[in-house]
Amino acid sequence: DIMAVVDISTSMLAKDVSPNRIEFTKRKLLDTVTYLENHSRGDRLGLVLFAGDAYLFCPLTSDYSVLRVFIGSIGPDLITSGGSALNKAIQTAITSFKVSDASSPRLLLITDGEDQELDVGGIVSLAKSAPIAVDTLGVGTADGSPIESQPGYFVKDRNGNVVISKLNLDGLSDIASQTGGRYVTAGVDDSD
Repeated sequence: DIMAVVDISTSMLAKDVSPNRIEFTKRKLLDTVTYLENHSRGDRLGLVLFAGDAYLFCPLTSDYSVLRVFIGSIGPDLITSGGSALNKAIQTAITSFKVSDASSPRLLLITDGEDQELDVGGIVSLAKSAPIAVDTLGVGTADGSPIESQPGYFVKDRNGNVVISKLNLDGLSDIASQTGGRYVTAGVDDSD
């Protein structure tokens, strides 16, 4: 049983992967569903979405058609509060595993890791208390890109400078390694 914890925060609108990080993430999730369907039929996948809040979007299911519908509807407008409630998202996933009597549970965290206060220690503690491994799929690039909030309009900081959102490879790698998971950067080929 895999619970995908999916970042839909504003930084996921960055276009350093095409067409943007959220759409790229959706493609990776659809690839995961296809893989399960073809190689591991019966394994369940669920979805927790997070930005400034977090909630269970789709409970664990092996109904791959339903998963495709849920994945297709993922967008930044599903959570309107800004920020990154990653700790709450991890706790939501862990609780969902307990409620659904999960078998061999794993977390798949899909994010750019863009969080000014990424609480690696807190996330690791939550995962270890379950205990559960957290695999992380980093979406974005180390160079990053501006975040286009609307066509032609970019997110700016308090000083009026355009924000450049970058992949937090170190933080995401730490989460994976300290919980017994694996870190992989999402790529355009399917080697990830």
